[in-house]
Amino acid sequence: MERQKNSSPWYTYAWVWLVLGILAYLLCMRMAYWDYMIAEDLNRLCKPGRLEALKKRLEEEPELVRKKLQYGDGNNRLVHMVCRNHNLEGIQYLKSLDADFSQETAFLGDTPLSILSETFYPNTVESIREVVSSGFVGGERILRPNRSGISPIMVSILEYQPLILKEYLEILKRQGVKMDKDALLQLAVKKLRENQQGHTIVTLLVTDGANHAGKDAEGKSALDLAREAKKENFLKLMVGK
Repeated sequence: MERQKNSSPWYTYAWVWLVLGILAYLLCMRMAYWDYMIAEDLNRLCKPGRLEALKKRLEEEPELVRKKLQYGDGNNRLVHMVCRNHNLEGIQYLKSLDADFSQETAFLGDTPLSILSETFYPNTVESIREVVSSGFVGGERILRPNRSGISPIMVSILEYQPLILKEYLEILKRQGVKMDKDALLQLAVKKLRENQQGHTIVTLLVTDGANHAGKDAEGKSALDLAREAKKENFLKLMVGK
């Protein structure tokens, strides 16, 4: 009877665990919120025209450099953000800090080159050149797929970015890096079937020396598709008419 009198009801412990759980949740939310705010703040600083503000912030808080730039866990946020913002000055500045532009920058497998390949800005080509010359082994990264199996040159095709593709082809040619042009042509032909914008991409690949007779799954060549699409400028380039 004495033992039963001194024992606490079960719901007393339930309330204790509930309060502890709520406190732990609030602590996690607070940490996530501050991490998000830091990321948003850095994202603003990584936009073009904010170089001096970015320098000042990193000089005042060098710990951010260690946490957001130099650790190799595929989450190099500063590199990711300057590339996402197509910030040429930011890329050059992070290069001076020995930033690694050869690794994935986010958990989804983005790389600096694949990010820059998605959209064309006035300084995109210069930004690509800076990344390619940032210390890793040449232009082979242009052809290297990420964890999703997509390489930067494939991104330029999938996103219909002919000027970016042209730059990649020139870099590869200069550096003597071999590529499977027919495989890329097949991808470009597929995109041409889906969207007529793809004719410029196919033009670049074919006139750059890919096999004119390369066939798609239905046995049609790039030239056949160009004729079907009635792309006059494409035909002028291809057959001199």
